[in-house]
Amino acid sequence: MSSRRQELEALWSESCEQAFRTLKQKLTTAPVLAYANFELPFILEIDASYVGLGAVLSQEVDGKVRPVAYASRSPRPAERNTATYSSMRLEFLALKWAMAEKFHEYLLGHCCIVRTDSNPLSHLATAKLGATEHRWAAELAAFDFEVQYRSGRANQNADALSRLPSGKQFVENSQPGTVVPEPLRRAEGVSLAGATAVMAMQAMPGRSRSNLVRLQEDPIIGAALKYWCRGRGPGPQERRQLSNLVLVLLRQWDRLEEQDGLLYRRVCRSDGGEKVLQLVLPAVLQPEVLTQLHQCHGHQGTERTLELVRQCCYWPGMSANVAHWVQQCEWCQQAKEATPVARSYMAHLMASRPNEIVALDFKVLEPSHSGQENVLVMTDIFS
Repeated sequence: MSSRRQELEALWSESCEQAFRTLKQKLTTAPVLAYANFELPFILEIDASYVGLGAVLSQEVDGKVRPVAYASRSPRPAERNTATYSSMRLEFLALKWAMAEKFHEYLLGHCCIVRTDSNPLSHLATAKLGATEHRWAAELAAFDFEVQYRSGRANQNADALSRLPSGKQFVENSQPGTVVPEPLRRAEGVSLAGATAVMAMQAMPGRSRSNLVRLQEDPIIGAALKYWCRGRGPGPQERRQLSNLVLVLLRQWDRLEEQDGLLYRRVCRSDGGEKVLQLVLPAVLQPEVLTQLHQCHGHQGTERTLELVRQCCYWPGMSANVAHWVQQCEWCQQAKEATPVARSYMAHLMASRPNEIVALDFKVLEPSHSGQENVLVMTDIFS
């Protein structure tokens, strides 16, 4: 034991000691998160894109801006619709989400400076807003904040949280001796189409490409693949002999694409980004993928699980299968309340004379032809 201890002591050199001290210094000095000081104003940096929303909450302490918290999330499917969500509306959504939801406990009742690279957002008081934006503005009315515009070059903190990272850039910029994850190494130098294929195969760890090619010869994909390879769809007589699932797959004729012997469905992102290749998944692999993307991803709901599946796979009847899988998940059923929460019966308000009790409500509707959109409803309970 003594010789072993001497050997270990001999291995601890001056460079090891210096590295250990440097590590302690880096872990205890900036940049690290700071505790919020509610006697000082907050700084909220926000940014938004059709890929994600990003926000950084910080404070200026002794002339230095110290981060308090970071936050980001991906937009919901409806929020990626470029027809209804302009860049200004998306930035406004990021402001409402960061202030009224994510950092509500920090910012309510305290001064805050909002910094954004969206110039229209700095003129909210005079901007013409729709019904949804008016509801967001009503939520923000309880907060004390000032919006300041700054260029996108100076807004990189929140900008980085609102965009997808580049794996190739990470591999190129890594320092010598850095252990780079294997998925990033495989993605280095791969084209966009190839990258989506890699992502599709990562949903099925342990499956080789040749194994997937053989599995795609199942009765559904194999039947559709026969017609697709010959370049001509089935005739009326042949269609009567095909199953409904095969016919559903054949409706994707113009979207089908073959790469390295595998059949994919090509779809375009709603935000106008690069195309996505969804692997046409054989029936035998569907339970494996659903387990990987539902049970192993925190038991997300039907909509979120379906969105995860769509990022890499496709098969006929996919939406119904995902909904059924989530509904039959044992853990999800146990997490739900066995019985609904008991609520008291609604009661009538009783008034003994006119104007004793008056009920008020305010609503913002879509603008009418005359420009009217604000509705104030007043009801005398007695009458």
